[in-house]
Amino acid sequence: MKPNILLLTIVTVGLLSSCSQEDSKNELKVTSATLMLIPDKAISCLNERNGLALKDVAADYFRVPAMTFNRQDTKNDLIISSVNISIEIPGSANTFKKVVSGDDLAALSSAWYVGNKDALIPAGQAQFVTDCALKVGGITMTPGLSASGTMEVRGFERDANGEEYPVRFSSVISIESVP
Repeated sequence: MKPNILLLTIVTVGLLSSCSQEDSKNELKVTSATLMLIPDKAISCLNERNGLALKDVAADYFRVPAMTFNRQDTKNDLIISSVNISIEIPGSANTFKKVVSGDDLAALSSAWYVGNKDALIPAGQAQFVTDCALKVGGITMTPGLSASGTMEVRGFERDANGEEYPVRFSSVISIESVP
């Protein structure tokens, strides 16, 4: 029984290691160097797409006008599973974290928010730009401070045979609260 457990552990660690490596063939760029923290609530892309005027993004929030996905190797489809946001807030022991996935992720692009709502960048396409601003709320930060963090994209590439390979790539972001 012990050899089976050891083999399972080695296989699991190997798979987790392959998932955690940064992908150098894909790149995420955000359209603004510093993102301003807005002391109000906002309407998410999902509510905008569904015609709802309900402000469902908590105050205080920042807005990413567009995300640009650049690809060096376009032979496979790229399917984005989530965008994970992590920000170190000065003077706080906690890190702000937000995961954007599912319908909230699909709503960032009119091309994604159709059919089965996959955040898909098809094979052959070297660049893709979202068309709805991502709004991330619920951040508490002292006025006049700035903070930095990352937006990490997680997903997989699918080849023509249906084989899938995990990908992960990120971009640094900065936010600033209004004094």
